[in-house]
Amino acid sequence: MLARSLLVGFVASWCLCSHPATAQRHQCADDGCDVCLEEGCQGCQVERGRPYKILDTAGSVLGVFDKLALWDRRVRNHNVSPQTEAAVSQYVVENNLHDTKVRINQYAPGDEWRRLRDNKDVGAGWRYTLGAVYTLGYTIFPGRLLGRDSYNPYTDTVSIYSDVPPLALEQAAHAKVVKQHMHPGTYALSYSLPLVALAPEKQAKDEVHRYLSQWGSPDERNEAYDVLTPQFGSEVGGEVGSLFVTGAGTVFELGGAAVGHAVKGSAKPAQRPRRRSELAEDAVFVDDEVQQATANLPTRRAPKPSR
Repeated sequence: MLARSLLVGFVASWCLCSHPATAQRHQCADDGCDVCLEEGCQGCQVERGRPYKILDTAGSVLGVFDKLALWDRRVRNHNVSPQTEAAVSQYVVENNLHDTKVRINQYAPGDEWRRLRDNKDVGAGWRYTLGAVYTLGYTIFPGRLLGRDSYNPYTDTVSIYSDVPPLALEQAAHAKVVKQHMHPGTYALSYSLPLVALAPEKQAKDEVHRYLSQWGSPDERNEAYDVLTPQFGSEVGGEVGSLFVTGAGTVFELGGAAVGHAVKGSAKPAQRPRRRSELAEDAVFVDDEVQQATANLPTRRAPKPSR
C-alpha cells in the first residue's frame, strides 16, 4: 500500500514539475495584488497554480470522502473561485500576515524548501526535523492531487484546494495563531501529536468565527458554522479512529462529520432581532442627504373613533 502511494505521488510530482508555467502569481502592490504571469515575479504573497485539467479532475475525484463528510461538492474541487481567493487575501492583509505565503491549487516544492530554510521565526532544530518531514511529504505527495487544505507552520505556507471560504480562512487563521506564540516552533509540535492536534484546530475555527462575527455577513457566518462544525467532528473522529481502530480512520471521520452536521444548528449563536430603537440609530442615504432610518419605518395610524 505504501509503495503504491509512493508511486502515485511520484507520478503526480513528475507531471506537475514537467508541466510548463504551472504558476500564476500575484504581484503585491500598494493597492492590492495584480495578476503577474512572468516567471521573474518575486515577492508575491498569493500564487495560483495554472489549471491542469487531468490532475485537477483526478484530485477532485480523490477528494470524494471529504465532499461527503462536509456534504459540499466544492471541497477539494481544485477550482478555487476569485471570491474564495479574495476572502483569504483580505484576511491575511487585515491580520498583518505579510510573510505568510498563500498557494491556491499550486505545487511548488522548490520554493517550499527555500521557505523552510528562510523561515527564521521557527528554530532551526524544528525546521530541519519536523519541518523537513512536513516539506518532504508535500514534495512526495503533492496536495495538487492528494492533499487537503492545510497550513505548514515550518514554511509559513497556506495551501488551498477547496472553493469554500471558511476552509480557506481557517488555514490562514492557523498562521495567525502560530505567529501569536512566543515559540512558534514548539507550538507547531502540537499539530503532530495525536488528540493534542485537536486543540489548534479548535482554536483556528474559533478565530474564523470571531473574525466573521466582526466583519462577515450573516450568510458568511452561517456558512462558517455549517462547514467548520462537521469538519471538526470529522477531525475528532479521525483522531479517535487512528488510536483505537487501525485503518478505519475514514469511517470514523465520516461518523464524526455526521455528528457535526447534527449539532451544527445548535452551535450557531442565536441572532437577536434588532429593535426599533436600534434601527432608528442607523443612517441611510437618500439623494445624497443623511436621514434617520425612522423616516422609512411605517407609521401607525390613529385608530378611527368608534361611533
